[in-house]
Amino acid sequence: MKTKKYIQIPRGYLSQSQVALWMRNPEQYKALYFDGRDELRFTNSAMKYGSVVAGAMEHGTDTGDLVTDAAILITSKYDVRDQEFRADLKVGKAWVEILAKPDSMDSKTFDFCEVKTGKTKWTQEKAEKHLQL
Repeated sequence: MKTKKYIQIPRGYLSQSQVALWMRNPEQYKALYFDGRDELRFTNSAMKYGSVVAGAMEHGTDTGDLVTDAAILITSKYDVRDQEFRADLKVGKAWVEILAKPDSMDSKTFDFCEVKTGKTKWTQEKAEKHLQL
């Protein structure tokens, strides 16, 4: 039985955010993931807000903001929240592990829901074209 030969990458797996950064700026990807230059990480108020919403949804807790908590309450949710899934993807003669972690998933049908809180409006077309989905 052959053993798979994996491409060596810093975290051992690829996520959507890693791939998006590589496509946007390979030098910054190298600095962050290979050189460990965490001071180069970018964040803004919208990203911080998204983290608050994601944490509240994952743990079933309130954020303390009435409007945000009401929006979370009416957001579609399935029975499995933030469960990691890993899969191997063949790239040439080697393999790479990819990581997915949908916000919410139906354990019977495997339908999933991904919540977006960014500054720009999401449309069905934008969602269908987005690398993450």
